[in-house]
Amino acid sequence: MRRILLSITVLLFFISSSFAQISMVDGNGDTIEDEAVYTFDNTGKLANLNVFVTNNGSSTIDVNLIAETVTGTDGSDMEFCIGSCHWGIIEGTEYGPITIEAGASTNQGEVHFHNHDSENDLITYVLKIYENGNEDNSITFSYIYDASFVGVNNISENEISIYPNPAKNTINISNNNYDEIIFSNIAGQIVKRISNSQTTISTSEFSNGIYFYQVVKNNAVIKTDKIIVRK
Repeated sequence: MRRILLSITVLLFFISSSFAQISMVDGNGDTIEDEAVYTFDNTGKLANLNVFVTNNGSSTIDVNLIAETVTGTDGSDMEFCIGSCHWGIIEGTEYGPITIEAGASTNQGEVHFHNHDSENDLITYVLKIYENGNEDNSITFSYIYDASFVGVNNISENEISIYPNPAKNTINISNNNYDEIIFSNIAGQIVKRISNSQTTISTSEFSNGIYFYQVVKNNAVIKTDKIIVRK
């Protein structure tokens, strides 16, 4: 009987834990998955990332923020809010908390980020939002400023561009107006050839790192550039 009661208790614990997880969406209503990447080629409010945190549990929780890593900058020009607002973020420092009632979400502007540092070309903030006292209940994501980033909104109709950069799960090609695209690693070894006018490819064949690509049309290289894969 004791074993049965113990099993039931453990089962109930895991069931209750499964309903205690936070979830997050961005300003477009898209789910922010763990290890999501957001890349911007501008700064200030034009590079604003709104985050809405939902408490899916049955009791009130406090939620904190920590910058796990800050690279390419000293963090002094990151403006952000999590309950209270700050100018400047320090790697390893805990911010917050913000209290979220059971079943509730944060409001517009309560949690957001925008980098103001345009002096450095590549800046990465790895940010974790988590339940106070329960860091397993967390979501980690990256906020990146990349001066050379080309997003879908920056691409002209006939230009061949590859995005996002850095890429995580997929690499997108702006249009199929090409004959072949050749991807090579920094050692010059060909990693992948695309010759079927694809517009989306998986990064499963790529390791994390920097790759160079050549766009070929009518037996001529019409574009050479680089892309970062960061999964």
